[in-house]
Amino acid sequence: MRRAGARVRIQQFTGEGKLVWYYSYVNDTQLPNHGMCRLPNGNVLMKVWEKKNAKDAVAAGRRPETVGQGDMLSAALFEIQPTSEKT
Repeated sequence: MRRAGARVRIQQFTGEGKLVWYYSYVNDTQLPNHGMCRLPNGNVLMKVWEKKNAKDAVAAGRRPETVGQGDMLSAALFEIQPTSEKT
């Protein structure tokens, strides 16, 4: 499994191969997943895994007896609004 902090780039191209826009995403606590889709409003919905330690997982409702010593990954969604600028 990849560690949190991996980079993902979402790109949109014209039919002729010209880059319309891209979005680069990376941080230390989230790992982009392959799950993404275009929404009816034109935005992009992206699924990420969030790295949680045992204390955070219990605070979020995980049963303490099911939590190990290492980090865990939980799912989160981000909505990205494409712009004409490359970000």
